[in-house]
Amino acid sequence: MIGIIVHTKRKYDKLVNDNKFSCMAYAWRKKNRHKKTFAARCFPIDVVTVGKHTYGMLDVRSFCTEAGEKLQIGNYVSIADAVTLEELEQCSGTMLVSLAARFGITRLIDNATITVQDTNG
Repeated sequence: MIGIIVHTKRKYDKLVNDNKFSCMAYAWRKKNRHKKTFAARCFPIDVVTVGKHTYGMLDVRSFCTEAGEKLQIGNYVSIADAVTLEELEQCSGTMLVSLAARFGITRLIDNATITVQDTNG
């Protein structure tokens, strides 16, 4: 009987978390219809901003809103597979980060490959 209650509680918690994520993801897309970014997990949308022509999954892992921190992702930023240049579903393996930025009247275009190791085991 205890096992059934624990299993039911876990299912309920997952349903609540899935609902919270769905509501947050919908609010993010509604606020950012003109941008091509999507949420990979829950985050406070009022403290995350994304520039124009930026696309991909936003996998914001932790955030300390009490400290007044903000996440600002600039214009023309993409994270893609380093070989195929396809948009990534998750950040793992070797990725190509590319961006175009302005510093005063100077426009910089650059890219770099980064490798993220899976820490799950």
